This record gives sequence, structure tokens and C-alpha cells, in this order.
Amino acid sequence: MSCICSSLTNAVIFHDALDIAEIVRQLLEEGWEIHPEDLAHIAPYPTEHIKRFGEYSTHELGIEPEAYDPKLDVDFTQLRDQEPAASGFGERDLLVGADGVGSAVRQVLTPRTNPRDTGVRFVIGRTPLTEQFAGLSRAYGGKIVGGGVSLLLGAMRFPIPPKEAAEKLAPEVTLPDIHDYVRWAMVLPPNGSLDTSTAQETALSRMKGWHPDLRALIEQADPDNSTLLPIGVVEPGERWAPGPVTLLGGAIHATPPTGGNGANTGLRDADLLGRCLIEAAEGRQDPLTAVDSYERQMFEYGGEAVRHSLAALPAFVPNLERPEPA
Repeated sequence: MSCICSSLTNAVIFHDALDIAEIVRQLLEEGWEIHPEDLAHIAPYPTEHIKRFGEYSTHELGIEPEAYDPKLDVDFTQLRDQEPAASGFGERDLLVGADGVGSAVRQVLTPRTNPRDTGVRFVIGRTPLTEQFAGLSRAYGGKIVGGGVSLLLGAMRFPIPPKEAAEKLAPEVTLPDIHDYVRWAMVLPPNGSLDTSTAQETALSRMKGWHPDLRALIEQADPDNSTLLPIGVVEPGERWAPGPVTLLGGAIHATPPTGGNGANTGLRDADLLGRCLIEAAEGRQDPLTAVDSYERQMFEYGGEAVRHSLAALPAFVPNLERPEPA
């Protein structure tokens, strides 16, 4: 799934770049003078009002596109004798790797810090919250155990559906038409056999004799929002040399979901790093000292978040011995 998402993302970014190039050509034909410095301020992807779950159609994938013209008539020769900083290209103050458990930035920055598979798998899905499932409300926020698995349920109720809220508050943003739903997750035994073809079948195969409403909850799940995932961790290890590259969130402290602190810890990173950089911008400390201050604190609480989540994991997987930190 991650490969497909990355491919679609790259395709969208590339399409944006083609659109920008075409507009530049039109401006040149109309007599506008375009300089490299102008293009330096144009990113080939959105930097605000980002559609995290955009609606991209794939029905035209079989249509052969028009030939791509790679030539853009803008003179870049004036930049050849300039330093990158003087031209505005190639140099930035800080690179933040916030690219998740499979972080490419982490692989370069700290190659010996690698994801570790706990051996535990979980199936996660989403089912519309209908009247039939309202009777399960006492189980929301709890844990149902049976057959060597744990089923966790939670209700997502929107005061205003996201699509309707976006139309009122941010008309330029398009959100999918989602209504109240039950988010469920089944934690499976470590290294168990996964001989079924879909996430729903994997869950249902372990629910023989369960209440009909619980089985119906899985049967009626949205297949496009149901998947089987490994539970892996990334624990901060040795510090890398101070410099203009750092890591944030799951890229450096990926936690099992059993701690309930993964997203919150990533948000804490963003808040802390932002405050440190503000101090640098105000001249209260230099940028590298600001990044070092962020990393020292993040390593401490990020490592604790991973250890806390690992310690909680056995409570959700019957007969699982407590995984030891790396």
C-alpha cells in the first residue's frame, strides 16, 4: 500500500510540475520576462491547504498522455558562477525527516537505527456507525478478548460531517463524504499464520462463535479502509553528529499502538522543534544549538514513549512475553 501511495503522490507532484511549466511557457509567449529567481519561489506541490485524502481519479490510467516537452525557455546560465546561497538554490537551514517508520532520511543520518518487528500483527478497519452497532457502545474504548486475539473498538462521531464543515469553513478544501463510524482493530498472536486473502477474512477467521453483531461489524467494514499491518518499533539509539538535519515523529520513535501515544509524541516533537527554532530566529541561540536542544529532549521522552508502548503490548496479546527494548 505504501508503494502505491508513494507512486500516486509522485505522479501528482510531477503533474503539478508539468502544469507550472506549461503556464510559464504561456507567460513567455505573452511577453512576460521570467527569471530563475521567480521559479525558485514556486514549489511543484501545495504547501498549504494540503488534501491529505484527496480525490484522485484513476479511470484515465489507460489513456496515453500527450508527449511531454522537457524544454523550458528560461536562461539559467547567469546562475553558473554564483554560490548556491547567493542564487537562492540548493541551500536551506534545516532538513526535517518526518517521513515515518521507513524514513529515508533516518537511513542516511543514523544507519544503525532500524525498525524492529515485534512479530505481532493487527488488522484495522472502519465500519459505518449504524443503529445496529449503537448497541455496542459499552464496548467502545474497551477490549474484547477471545480465541487468542484482542478486538478494540472506538466510535468516531462527528458533530458536523467533515465534508460539510469544510464547505463552510474552508471552501477551497475538498474532503471525502465521511459520516460517523466505528474504528476497530484486532491484535493477532505473534507470527501467526495469515492464510486468508483480505483483512476482513483474517479477522473473521478468528471470530468463530463470537456475537453476531461483532461479526457483522467486521463483515460490513469498508474494504478500502481495512488493512493488515505489522507492529514495528523504532527506538532512539545513539545520537548522530549535530548538524542541519534532524528527525521527527515515527521516523525516530515509532511506537506500537498499544501505548496510545504515537501521534501525540509526534505532535510534541513538532511543538518543541518549532519553539526551539523560534528562539534561534529571535537570536536567543544559534540554529545548531536549537536543533541540539530539541534532539536531547526528544530522545528522552521519545524513547520513554516507545518503552511505555512496548510494556503495554502483552496486555493486548494473550500469552505474549514482554518484548524487550532494543
